Amino acid sequence: MSLFPGFTQRKIRTSGASINLVMAGEGPPVLLLHGYPQTHAMWHKVAPQLARDYTVICADLRGYGDSSKPRGIPGHANYSKRAMALDMAEAMEKLGFARFHVVGHDRGGRVAHRLARDHGRRVQTLT
Repeated sequence: MSLFPGFTQRKIRTSGASINLVMAGEGPPVLLLHGYPQTHAMWHKVAPQLARDYTVICADLRGYGDSSKPRGIPGHANYSKRAMALDMAEAMEKLGFARFHVVGHDRGGRVAHRLARDHGRRVQTLT
């Protein structure tokens, strides 16, 4: 039984990782980012309700769930919030969304904050 009935699963290749996500719905795009140690599955009760009015994208951050887990480098820059935010900006662009809403929990909240700081023209609202 799927946690996300009616959602489609995708893998989006970014410049630094392969990002696993599920998406469904129509309307303004909303990117949901999980916390630690969760995956996109943490949104399984909320996402279907939001998909009634929004295009909902639930993504696994790099290193989590079914997203790729790049080998660490000295200083861990490839696992920084900035690197993860870039993954999300690139994934949303590849999905065709120039602007979108972002909701983040825990670590996802910090990635969402970095996304808004580095790609502010793309982020409509941040929750």
